Amino acid sequence: MHRIALSIILSLVAANALAATATVTWTAPTQTITGAVTYNVYQGPMDNVVKIQSGVAGITATVTGLVLDGSTQCWAVTAVVAGVESALSPLACVTLNSAAPNAPGTPTVTIT
Repeated sequence: MHRIALSIILSLVAANALAATATVTWTAPTQTITGAVTYNVYQGPMDNVVKIQSGVAGITATVTGLVLDGSTQCWAVTAVVAGVESALSPLACVTLNSAAPNAPGTPTVTIT
């Protein structure tokens, strides 16, 4: 099993005052790996992330349809080599807050 060295960067862009898109970026494993590496992306509340994308070839995934409802969403990534999936990376979480009253359409993002 390979462990991902994770440094997730979350970038949220509001489509409107109630919806957003996130770009999830991570670092590749630092050890030498023989064979192709793909990634699976997981999302959900802190205690229940589920796979939302599989077979991602690069180190970036776009997540659409996020609702700015004050909930906390977390992301984790696994590496897949020769059909074997690594353990989940550490979680990266954000609170999807509503737009600030003085800046319609701009979400307030809190990294937790």
